Amino acid sequence: MKFIKHFVASLFIAGLATPSIAKAPDIMPVGEKKILQGYYVWGHEAYSFRQCGETETYWATSPDKLISNVLQHVGEYSTFQRGPYQEFYVEIEAINHGKSADGFAADYPATFEITRILDLSWSPRPGCA
Repeated sequence: MKFIKHFVASLFIAGLATPSIAKAPDIMPVGEKKILQGYYVWGHEAYSFRQCGETETYWATSPDKLISNVLQHVGEYSTFQRGPYQEFYVEIEAINHGKSADGFAADYPATFEITRILDLSWSPRPGCA
């Protein structure tokens, strides 16, 4: 048993094994629905989400133009017209559909379907980089 502990420890020191770092697909298994906080980019053929504290981005779409409806209702749609691909803070409920095999979504590690928007702001949130 002592040998196994030393062997595993030496793998970590040598860099041959690394502890798993939870990223969004690991935190949210395929098919699971979860509340996420982060930044959304919305533009022509660009629908990406980056979770707070992460650098990885994920393809994230919403049915029935959910985000455009929310933007119109909160009176900020005209602000969005500053130009495409504006990043804004969101708190969303989403389902992880896993990696897509085709289209623009195939360039991302996972595809999220946004089912609800709980919060949306053009201003960055403290503690959410």
